Amino acid sequence: MLWQTICEDTATYEFPVCGRDYFDKLVLIWKSQCQSVNRRLFGTVKVDDHSEEYLKVVHKAIEPADPYAVKRFEVRKLVAKDITFSQLSYEVSFTEDDSCVVFVPVQLDCKSKKFPHIPFSYKLSFVQLSDCRMHLSVSVPTTVLNCECEWILSNMFPTMIKWLKFIDPRKVVRNSNSLLDIEKYIVHYNMMKEKYGRQLVKNWTEKTDPKKFVYEDCGIATYLLEFWRIRECTPRKFVDMGCGNGLLVHLLNKEGVNGIGIDIRSRKIWANQLNDTTLIEAVFDPAQKENPLLDGIDYLIGNHTDELTPWIPLVAARYVPVWGLLLKKIGLAFLVQKGEEEKQFMKRQCGGLQTFLRNQHQIFKVKTFYVQCSLPVSGSCRILRKVVVGGKACIRDWREEGALKSKKSKAASSRNRAALCWMEENHPDGCPMKDKCYFKHKKL
Repeated sequence: MLWQTICEDTATYEFPVCGRDYFDKLVLIWKSQCQSVNRRLFGTVKVDDHSEEYLKVVHKAIEPADPYAVKRFEVRKLVAKDITFSQLSYEVSFTEDDSCVVFVPVQLDCKSKKFPHIPFSYKLSFVQLSDCRMHLSVSVPTTVLNCECEWILSNMFPTMIKWLKFIDPRKVVRNSNSLLDIEKYIVHYNMMKEKYGRQLVKNWTEKTDPKKFVYEDCGIATYLLEFWRIRECTPRKFVDMGCGNGLLVHLLNKEGVNGIGIDIRSRKIWANQLNDTTLIEAVFDPAQKENPLLDGIDYLIGNHTDELTPWIPLVAARYVPVWGLLLKKIGLAFLVQKGEEEKQFMKRQCGGLQTFLRNQHQIFKVKTFYVQCSLPVSGSCRILRKVVVGGKACIRDWREEGALKSKKSKAASSRNRAALCWMEENHPDGCPMKDKCYFKHKKL
């Protein structure tokens, strides 16, 4: 195959770089995050090398007589956002030499549907000009017309040069939406758009852009539904704090998830289109210890909470301290029934949990409950044995009286005073308890 270079540029750095490391990272980002440039895509999924799907795609991408047939290939399925595009589209990539990667498009379904990504083969190449300069280029087959390369010239290549200049080869690439099966997500999302979205857009009464807000909430609702489905943990009742137009609550209710929305002011759409959804106009006070609005709630949503955002974790800890969902019976049985071998193993770890907590007395405070076995002797009780029946541990609060053990407390206090207070030295607000602190403070 004959190639022609359609665009090229040079990246300059203020320090020496390893060109191969930077190029490899650029290619990895492009393979896994190309949806950030190509808005037709929701993402890509790597196909298992040992699957039948992989063999079928590679066989179609590379002719048997082709010299590339002996190369190692990576196959990624392209997940398109819209059903008007091919749902069985792939991109095969392989290394031609140490400085070049070739990408080949493959479509397994009907050719009448558009390919959602670059529909022809293309090649990325780099040359290290010096310790601080790298040259990047994109090439396509000579049979490809210039007008077909406009998107590469205007979108893809400028983004790649920007990535190349500011890339960090040591940083791990985090895939977005990694908690979901994105293929199932996009099918579910398109169903939500068809089932609810188009009708809501048609009858929209707010001044805001319906396509933006309706389809955005369809996406969020789909994400939550897929997240709960995968983990088999649909909440009994949720609350959307700062629900705004209430559309997210409405969509989740329609899909069978019980919940309510709270906002500081009502919207017209509440009465016009969402009158069958529980949306409450109220001021939510996060400092309030008990709020009747949160009765029975086991899942908090803070999509547009604004000033309430930093309070979400605190409210969740107060009202849903242990996730709020039921554990499976098998899980409880597993936690309670410990075999003798497992018990001995636990005891060997720092001498057991109780020993570990007591050894870390500067952090934990252990309260143990005893049952005393006693025998009356001459009008008094002689304690024969104390049996531990239970206990609890909590984070030690050094502001409390008796936080330091009373035994030899004076000696311990004077000994601790020799060490500088860590809070005083490192915390921007200094030590919050200078008068009672057991460590040394600098004199002003």
